[in-house]
Amino acid sequence: IDDGTVRCWGNGIATGTGTTSDVFTPTTTDSLGVGRTAQALIAGAGHSCAILDDATMACWGSGSVGKLGNGATSNELSPVPVMTSGGEEVNLNLRLYE
Repeated sequence: IDDGTVRCWGNGIATGTGTTSDVFTPTTTDSLGVGRTAQALIAGAGHSCAILDDATMACWGSGSVGKLGNGATSNELSPVPVMTSGGEEVNLNLRLYE
């Protein structure tokens, strides 16, 4: 993620590339949000999340048991914002250092 983009591969649902087809080589995910770049990545069982440059988060993949933090249990083929119970984007208020 040196340039702030995210590339994923594997089971199509978990790649964030907008497809259910398996992806066999690193492929850039769909948009993380207008002007947003990734600062860190977290990978789980069938889902992934990115901490973004504005200290918000976006997740994609298997949404079972609310894993994506967007208030739903459906799968997301592209990154979606992590939301609070009040419907606002989560802000981690972190200072990210290189």
